[in-house]
Amino acid sequence: MSNKITYAMAIGKDDDTLHVGTIEDLLPHLDVAPVTRHSASSKDLELFDDTGAILKIDGDDTARLVLEGTAAPTQLLVDRIAVVLAHAQVGLHHRPDPAGQLTRFPILQGDLRTVLAALADFLGPLEPATAANRGENQGNEAHMRCHG
Repeated sequence: MSNKITYAMAIGKDDDTLHVGTIEDLLPHLDVAPVTRHSASSKDLELFDDTGAILKIDGDDTARLVLEGTAAPTQLLVDRIAVVLAHAQVGLHHRPDPAGQLTRFPILQGDLRTVLAALADFLGPLEPATAANRGENQGNEAHMRCHG
């Protein structure tokens, strides 16, 4: 039995939003309970695991991620992540972190799994979405700036 952590990401179709974490934490963070699944998918997010496999949200009673089909080119996914991080860096330049702790977003190179693991650490854990933490209270400063 393997203890390998599987990472996943949700990225905006326009490369304006990014969520990265373990595959187990992604859905609760995105708030895709069956009642809200339609609204979650309307956010124009694409879901991938750390091999580039395309994921979709499935399930009637409880949402779960399932393989949708073919894999996306992993280098393209790494490039798309770089676009989101570059955009967040420009935003940080124009609107500095009030606490002064976040000064740079990383420039990441490597295979998709390595990049996602590094980002999961940098962006912090994916907290489950609740009424109390929606909006400006979902994660650390870097995470919030990747919300588009």
